[in-house]
Amino acid sequence: MPTMHRFAVGLLALALMPSQGIAQSPELYIEHIDQQLKQRIRLSSKPIRVPGNTRIDLNVVLDAGNLAERIEQLEIKADNQGPDYFKYRPPANIKLAVRRLTPQGKEDVSISVFSSGGGGTLNVEHIQVYLGIIVDATIREAKFREFFESNIACALKESPAPEIAALLNSPATIDNMIRYYQGSTMAYIAPGDYEITAYYTPTTADHWHGHLTSTPARITVYEAEFASFH
Repeated sequence: MPTMHRFAVGLLALALMPSQGIAQSPELYIEHIDQQLKQRIRLSSKPIRVPGNTRIDLNVVLDAGNLAERIEQLEIKADNQGPDYFKYRPPANIKLAVRRLTPQGKEDVSISVFSSGGGGTLNVEHIQVYLGIIVDATIREAKFREFFESNIACALKESPAPEIAALLNSPATIDNMIRYYQGSTMAYIAPGDYEITAYYTPTTADHWHGHLTSTPARITVYEAEFASFH
């Protein structure tokens, strides 16, 4: 067989090779769950815009590719978990780091994490995360207080019963509301550009032992008003 013909046949064989024969390395990445569009958007270095009046709805995904070993179920330490959540579970294997992007450089910021759990298939695991970015807790609480006081003032204009008016006027009422909504998806995140990175560190002996770091995901937070109660 002429050399060029053998070369052409070899190329054809490679083109027809099943895709599952190509090695696929494990990968960790972050998705944004857009509730309005009902879709998941894989985050990258190209920023997406998200409102600053609610926690950021994310999905951390570990795609094992064609690993022979099993991968762990994903777990993250979250503020809405009970004190004994990890008592009979392996330790958390996912961590998030958030940095604010400023003209002076990258600035680490504090975060709060809520999670509704996760799931997976044979070679893909994921966990849903509701992320709050705490640039300044004092500013955040002042925004909440301003919002609640405005709504209470509107409620008092409707001339409620004296006992209801007294309850609404109580300083403890706003304090209790702030504590309640700090545990919800409501949030105040300062406008700006941020970078989110996920880290996977296995915590059990009978699964794949590799460590993974996601590509830093960029988001731009814009100012958004809280939804009014009235």
